[in-house]
Amino acid sequence: MAAIRRHFVYVPVLVGATALMFVKNIVYVRIFSVENFGEFNQALLCAGVFTNFAGAGLQLLGHKLLPQYYARGDHSSVERLLASALGVYGLAAALVAGAIGVGIFSGLLRDATASYATLLNASAQSVFLLRLIQIKSELRFLDHAWLSTLRAVLLLASGAAVAAITRDVGATLATEGMLTLVLATPLFAGSRGRQILQKAREPRAEYGWLALNLPGALRLLWLNGTVTLLYTIDRWTGLALLTRREYGIFSLGLLIITMFETMQTVVNVAAYPLMGRMIAREEHARAFRFATLATLVVVGVTAICYVPFVLLLDFMVRAYLPQYVDAVTVLKLAVVAGALRLADFYGSFAVLCNEEQKLAWAFGAVVAVAAALILTARVAGDLRLNPNRLAVLTVLVSTCGFLLNLASALHGRRRCRVLVSG
Repeated sequence: MAAIRRHFVYVPVLVGATALMFVKNIVYVRIFSVENFGEFNQALLCAGVFTNFAGAGLQLLGHKLLPQYYARGDHSSVERLLASALGVYGLAAALVAGAIGVGIFSGLLRDATASYATLLNASAQSVFLLRLIQIKSELRFLDHAWLSTLRAVLLLASGAAVAAITRDVGATLATEGMLTLVLATPLFAGSRGRQILQKAREPRAEYGWLALNLPGALRLLWLNGTVTLLYTIDRWTGLALLTRREYGIFSLGLLIITMFETMQTVVNVAAYPLMGRMIAREEHARAFRFATLATLVVVGVTAICYVPFVLLLDFMVRAYLPQYVDAVTVLKLAVVAGALRLADFYGSFAVLCNEEQKLAWAFGAVVAVAAALILTARVAGDLRLNPNRLAVLTVLVSTCGFLLNLASALHGRRRCRVLVSG
């Protein structure tokens, strides 16, 4: 346990970075109108789709394989994985840029600046994500934390300044994208960086590696895709059925959920590689206990802090954001949904036990059922959504996700125990 505690010295730094990103978003809430803040969150939703899907799952494969490559000193495989991911992201960005051009030419898209700014923001996030995956796979958790903090400081200073001067969503997105891309450039530095770039420009040389590893990446993408669809079904529903102002109100609740998700990522920076190494040593029971302990700690702290935190949020909204007073109920529900996502370490354990295919089917089934129910209620029952009702859907989605991951983790633990015993 002493070794594990040493790995977590990065936590205060990364928590500080998370706090700065939260402050940045609150500054945007103050600067933008409710409608423009909703538009900003819609752009981030689209950027998130690109980051999640455009890499064909190779960035997800990096989470799983890079710690093993670094542990074995297999730098050639590291370069191949990162180069393949960069090449696929670059191809996807070119295709999306062309699609945006066609959309503008045909009249389907009206705001070219905002569309290309969103693509720039999404592409920069994708490359920066690869950089962070590389760093934490080497168990350099403190470096990961400091880089995230530097990005948070720069975005808070520059993004907020551009937003205050221009009041333009596209300009703010472009500024964030350019700064993020600059911070990701060390991925290309040095001799290894040049090797990565060279391999990314010559994808034919990596066809053998891709043919061997792409099926595994696509399985992870399938799981990540169904999880993403489930956890964003409320946002897409709101985008389709809420007014611009209502979506802006709902977006304030999304800030709370994003904060909790980021905090989960903070802990997972170390938790995922550490559980991966436990499982590599066939210590499945120990890894499961680790995930359970982390979950119980989060649930306990949330239960203790829920009332004071909600009262603080209520006071802050009424005192400093009176235009968002309708979001008070949304915020209370968002804390519950966010806490469930923060407490969910079982999904990581299930993936490490190679349960992603079963988990993807389960999440996909829930997505299909949820979409069918929403459509039926809308068409047959004349459903009238508002931000509060949508926040209830968010809590239900988070509960389903947590229970599915728990069930899959329990199955993975039993199966792995049988394999090890045999």
